[in-house]
Amino acid sequence: MANYLKKRKSPRRSLSRSVGVLHRGSYFVGVSFEVGEGGMMVCTPQDLSVADCVILTFSIVGRPLVSVKAKVCYELAERKMGETRFYGFQFLNLDMSYRKVVRRYVANKTLEEAKIEKDQLKEEKTYTFAADQDTGEIKPTVV
Repeated sequence: MANYLKKRKSPRRSLSRSVGVLHRGSYFVGVSFEVGEGGMMVCTPQDLSVADCVILTFSIVGRPLVSVKAKVCYELAERKMGETRFYGFQFLNLDMSYRKVVRRYVANKTLEEAKIEKDQLKEEKTYTFAADQDTGEIKPTVV
């Protein structure tokens, strides 16, 4: 799983929020897992293909909604939440002012979040993702 982390051009931070996805005329709601200036990971039960273009609508805590065109860059092979899929999206036209909002959000990453990211890059640890039964928040777990 760590291979996709090495290809990133900008850091990401955990973000568990609803994300609207418009794909070929169909609208559905997924849940974000993480976000960065260049893109975000979204969990959804819908089937998408690498290179599909979508419109994502989301907000960072305390900020207005933003809609951005995005491309599916990868799908994680692990499907530990039944039929839910994890997709990595690359933003194609994120407005500069909202890019700054995302940059500030990522820059305030906690030490715990940074440690998880560092562990993922080591490749000897494999993570799966599951929803917390109490809060519904998606969290990584070391396998």
